[in-house]
Amino acid sequence: MSAGLAWAAGPALLAALPGCGGGAGVGGTGDTAGSFSSGAISGFGSVIVNGVRYDERGARIEDDAGRPRAAADLRLGMVTEIDAGPVQRDAAGQLLAVAERVRIASELSGPVAALLPPDAFVVLGQTVRISVATVVDERMAGGLLAGLAVEVHGYSDGSALVATRIEPASQPGEPKLRGIVAGLDRAAQTFRIGGQAFRYAGASGIPADLADGRYVRLALAPAPLDGRWPVTAFRSAQASLPAGAEAKLEGRITRFDGLAGLAVNGQPVDASGVPLPGLALGVRVEVEGPVSGGVLRATRLRIETEDSVRSEGVDLRGPITALDRGLRRFVLRGSSVDYSGAGIRYDDGSEADLAVGRTVEVRGSLSADGTRVLASRIRIG
Repeated sequence: MSAGLAWAAGPALLAALPGCGGGAGVGGTGDTAGSFSSGAISGFGSVIVNGVRYDERGARIEDDAGRPRAAADLRLGMVTEIDAGPVQRDAAGQLLAVAERVRIASELSGPVAALLPPDAFVVLGQTVRISVATVVDERMAGGLLAGLAVEVHGYSDGSALVATRIEPASQPGEPKLRGIVAGLDRAAQTFRIGGQAFRYAGASGIPADLADGRYVRLALAPAPLDGRWPVTAFRSAQASLPAGAEAKLEGRITRFDGLAGLAVNGQPVDASGVPLPGLALGVRVEVEGPVSGGVLRATRLRIETEDSVRSEGVDLRGPITALDRGLRRFVLRGSSVDYSGAGIRYDDGSEADLAVGRTVEVRGSLSADGTRVLASRIRIG
């Protein structure tokens, strides 16, 4: 397809998801053990994931290959795995923790193979769906073109990867993919993930228990060969849940063998203590509880939809790094903030006080095309 795919203004919601706001719980989480969190970044000042503000200033930040990254590389909508100290509640009711390690964990990176208007495209044989809650890097505001190398964060609903963030590939010549193995042929050393076949002969790190249904993260050769994409290495598909920690996971149910046999993004979850109607394969949830025996024992569980995630809004804090008074936009923690709307509330200052280097706090919502944060309230620091 020669034409590009433009970012739709509010693409259709995914079908068959339960209504937002459903939840169940059996009491709060403890605040003395260490903690673990996996989910998309929803704000900054510090890094906000699953409603907790993680101070990342002393943390090791790395990608899924273990390569060091900087705090400045963290962006809205990126899926991360965070090892941290105990979660505490401050006097204002905010949940806070000190991060020890932040792992950036995108789902795939590779060239766009096909465009599926109005709201989907294909990379490495995987259908990627754009939702009302998808953050799009502003460098891609013009839309998608076939052949463009992109990196996608998100969660699989069983039929497609629903993106939380889409950006230009950070390593364009190094395709990668995380997914569930199917059709394993040990003799031919091949398997499939989604619509793509892979051959793993000569790959490093081949799991001894490689089997259909296993979550894997693959490093790939730059191009396919005879219709199969060569695997160069197997990497850790997800972090191990730390024993004794309080864990919070956001994502989609990737295995459903009854309430005691759930998996969220491949992580084992026992939700038998918090029965909740509407749970099924592919449903997006947020779950928390202590880790025992490598399993998250859920004490709280709620169902999310793309609409409910979007309605939570965006919270950004930090110094302005670029300012365009003509367009009435500035850049904060890598996000473009649009302050051109009517009725913006300013606290402790006014629009005239906005300047590069000035610390501000912004409350807003994602624009319809996902490329900007539309400010509704700005506090001048």
